[in-house]
Amino acid sequence: MHELTVPRRVGRTSRLVRYCRLVLAGSVISFFVVVALFPGMFAPHSPSAIITDRRLEGPSRDFWFGTDDLGRDILSRIVYGTRISFAVAFGSVLVTVLGGVSFGVVAGYFRGMWEWSLMRLVDVMLCFPPYVLAVLVVGFAGPGILKLVIVIGLLYIPRMARLVHSATLSIRELDYVEAERAVGAPDSRIITRVILPNISAPIIVQATLMLGTAILLESGLSFLGLGVPPPTPSWGDLIGRGRTFMTNNPWGVVFPAGVLTIVVLAFNLFGDALRDYLDPRLRGSE
Repeated sequence: MHELTVPRRVGRTSRLVRYCRLVLAGSVISFFVVVALFPGMFAPHSPSAIITDRRLEGPSRDFWFGTDDLGRDILSRIVYGTRISFAVAFGSVLVTVLGGVSFGVVAGYFRGMWEWSLMRLVDVMLCFPPYVLAVLVVGFAGPGILKLVIVIGLLYIPRMARLVHSATLSIRELDYVEAERAVGAPDSRIITRVILPNISAPIIVQATLMLGTAILLESGLSFLGLGVPPPTPSWGDLIGRGRTFMTNNPWGVVFPAGVLTIVVLAFNLFGDALRDYLDPRLRGSE
């Protein structure tokens, strides 16, 4: 009797930890989404206001996060930079989901030449590291929000396509799919009404994890000067400008890098907890 109660307690504890992790990470993400939508409510100053006699100041009552080399409020620029990072992240992940799901479902459901040609294209795209390819493409195309969205979205289509292709292959031969074919349901109905609803869980989890990766990639490109052109604030640009004055004012790097770390970690924890919650095998093992 005693041995039977231990797994239940472990299962309840594990479930509680996953639930707390989901709520905590979701709360952090929700807060930053609100900040991105309404930056004026959280920014104490204009992000472009220059005060020449307050340059490179540390945290104070007037400037909670200090000022940069031009005398601009770092906190206000971080707040307005949230809008850029989230806009690029959500836009690029939307491109990734639309392209990756289309490629993966078509290749996994129709098989044959569709599968061979699409998956070989995916394999070729996976040969190139995303960061290197992003630097090359954005370097030639030039900076801009729309270009960042398209480039980052296209870079992660292969990973989403591989995931969806694998999930579609495991679903297409099941009995309820065969039953739909037997009653004469068209392929479009089977894909939209049967296949996609049953593979939505891994798609949602992968998209959530990609949000953090997209924010990190956008910040990396902005750090290299390939992101949103100045004076538009961006987390990566703040870190890049602040590193020049690390000895005089390290806060210009510490605060934007800290915010970036918190957001990326929140998306990773949320996606990981969401995967555990949506996976029926993990729920059944408790």
